[in-house]
Amino acid sequence: MVLNNNRKRKIVKRVSLTEQENQVLNQRVRASQSPSFQNYALQMLLTGQVVHRDFSELKQLRFEVAKLGANVNQLARAAHVYRQVDVEVVEEMMTSFQEFKEELDDLQRQIIQKD
Repeated sequence: MVLNNNRKRKIVKRVSLTEQENQVLNQRVRASQSPSFQNYALQMLLTGQVVHRDFSELKQLRFEVAKLGANVNQLARAAHVYRQVDVEVVEEMMTSFQEFKEELDDLQRQIIQKD
């Protein structure tokens, strides 16, 4: 086994399993929804439990915020081109949107750092 010298974790532990033990372990890894066996094994060895957090709602919210951002940008572009919308109102809306997006980013970082 060749190790990359830039790796953070340089110590390798090995374990031998029977075919049945391997099947049970693979089922548990899938059931835990861990992204990999490495992640599952490390969490189990260090904490005795694997915690899965469902970020699907956060991902959907980020998608919706991105769509809102696109709409705000289109409105800003129209305001500058056609001069029919008050530019100051659009700029204020863009600032508010950016602040909202930054708050969402902070919330996401807080949720992820709880691990």
